[in-house]
Amino acid sequence: TEVVREREAIALAHWIRIKDMKIDIDRPGATTQTVASTKAVRLYIDKQGGTYLEGEPIQVWVIQSRLRDLLKGMTQKSVLVVTDEVVPSGRLVEVVDQARASGAEDIGVATTTEAGEG
Repeated sequence: TEVVREREAIALAHWIRIKDMKIDIDRPGATTQTVASTKAVRLYIDKQGGTYLEGEPIQVWVIQSRLRDLLKGMTQKSVLVVTDEVVPSGRLVEVVDQARASGAEDIGVATTTEAGEG
């Protein structure tokens, strides 16, 4: 729906890129806010640490292979990890590592407040 697209656009505007263990934070101002593409694959981590790929429950150990299959045909290999603020950082790092190992080139992290519930 339009609301979901708007939430994704807001999350992508607050994109946190994780590459080669460096974290670059891009936060465009409201006057310059433009969103290139909302075609990022979504991974979601709920309050209990459960993981979801494009809305479907998935075990962490399966993320790498399933995500690799999804990214195979995409020109922009972007993943957005949406996490609840109470999720331990160790769980977030585990999911981001699986996304990186899958071949994702851009991995963004957003809270559920920024991106909406998964």
